[in-house]
Order: sequence, then structure tokens, then C-alpha cells
Amino acid sequence: MQPFYPQIMSSSLTIFFSIFFALISFVSAITEYTVGDDMGWRIPAANETELYNVWASRRRFYVGDSLRFRYTYDSLVIVDKFGFYHCDSSKAIRYYNEGDDVIVLYMPGCMYFTSGEAEECKQGLKMAVQVLNSGPKPEFPPPPTFNPPPPPPPPPTFDPPPPPTFDPPPPPPPTFDPPPPPTFNPPPPRIDPPPPTFDPPPPAFDPPDDPDPDYPDPGPDYPDPGQDYPNPGPDYPDPGPDYPDPGPDNPDPGMHPVPESSPAPSLSDSVISFVVFYFVTAFVVDFGLWDLEV
Repeated sequence: MQPFYPQIMSSSLTIFFSIFFALISFVSAITEYTVGDDMGWRIPAANETELYNVWASRRRFYVGDSLRFRYTYDSLVIVDKFGFYHCDSSKAIRYYNEGDDVIVLYMPGCMYFTSGEAEECKQGLKMAVQVLNSGPKPEFPPPPTFNPPPPPPPPPTFDPPPPPTFDPPPPPPPTFDPPPPPTFNPPPPRIDPPPPTFDPPPPAFDPPDDPDPDYPDPGPDYPDPGQDYPNPGPDYPDPGPDYPDPGPDNPDPGMHPVPESSPAPSLSDSVISFVVFYFVTAFVVDFGLWDLEV
């Protein structure tokens, strides 16, 4: 029969370590909060009347946590809901005036804190805290994570300097060949054709060098037309001032008939007759008509 006390010892050790770790977890879960943080418990500014309510709403409080109030020349009371909204501390649950008070949140629900002075409470020196029933589960520290060493920095990259830029020389100015001078071919010289040469035909016969002296003179002797001939016209009276005035009693002298007279031969008619006679005579002599008649 084996003794049973080693089994009892092992069971006791198990219970002991379980309680020990539970206490450690509970103690580690308790948190102390300083109300207002560095500002402490004081009258807020006129535009910050909800300063402490906003501060409490941003945190989670559990049963066992504690609040530290730090103040000067003031007091602190725990009131119910009515006293909180009406700033009435006549029915205060607990009263503090040490200036550095730690209050443990001992029960779940909403706890109300105000100043002991009603006027300071109305100026915003009050706070409502919501306390949760159970604390958060203990959190075991996560296993250490191994962070690989960062990769070595890449070698510095050196950008090669840009190749030197050479501006190409400016292009030479465009050369313009002057246009060739216009070629002007002068017109060929004008050659007037020589005037037609007309040689008169030779006479049909050679006239005798000496005309026959026996031939009679072919024409009468006409007077020289250049000499003065008498005026063949009649002598008319000079129509001078001796004629009577052709008035109504006297007939118009222009109406009297002019006596008829034969017209005088003109000088041009004489010249023409002479020229015609000369050419006829020459024609007869040239063509030998004179010999035929003789």
C-alpha cells in the first residue's frame, strides 16, 4: 500500500500556483489614473465646461482601478445623480479635502464627483465616471519577434556626367547664284532691198543724128504763153458812187441783164494745148510716122 501524501502535496501546489498567478493578474490589471493629467483638478476655462467629462469618456475604468485627485484650496465630494446635475452636495456620499486624494472604484456603475463649492461645480468642476464590472483578461506578452536586419544600403549610384554638348556651328549663309544676265539677241540688221533698177527700153530705132533739113517744121509758131495778152473782156463801167441808190423807187441794179460776150481763153488751156501738141509731134518723129505720110 503506497502512501497518499505525495498526491496531496501535488494538488496543494497546483492550487497555490493557480491562486498566485490569479492575484498577479488582478494586481497587474489595477490602474491608477490622475484626473486631468498634468492639469489636475481645477476650475476649467469658460469655453471648457465639459473638460473633465471629455477626459473620462476617452478611458475605460474597471472595478479596482483608482482615481487620484490633486487640487489646492478646494474640496471633493462623491454625490448621486441628482446632486451631480444640480450641483447639490447636501447629500454627499463621501467628502474629501486633503488636496491629494486617491479613490478606489469599488463598484460597477456610474460614479459622480463634484467640487464641494456649488459655484465651482456650475463652472464645470465635476466629472461622471462609468466603471465596468470586470477587468480585461490578462494579456501575456507576445513572443519576441525577430526582425531580420535591414538589408545593406545599396551602393551609391553615380550618375555619369552628361556628355558635353557641342553646339554645331551655325550653317553657312545660303549662297545665291545671281541669275544669268538675260541674253538679248539683237535683231538682224534691216537690209533694205535695193530699189529696182529700171532701165528704159532702148528705142526701136536710132533717130538720125541730123534730121533732114528738108522736113517742114511740124508745128506752127505759138506765142510764148508767158507774154502778156490783152484782156479779151469788154470794158464795163465802174460801179462807183455815181450809181443811184437802189431804193424802193429804183430797181435793183443787179437785176439788169449783163450783155453777153465770148469768154476769153485762159492761160492754162493754152499751156495744155501746147504740151499735147509737143508730145504728139515727138511720138510721130520717134516712130517714123512722118516718113509714112511723106
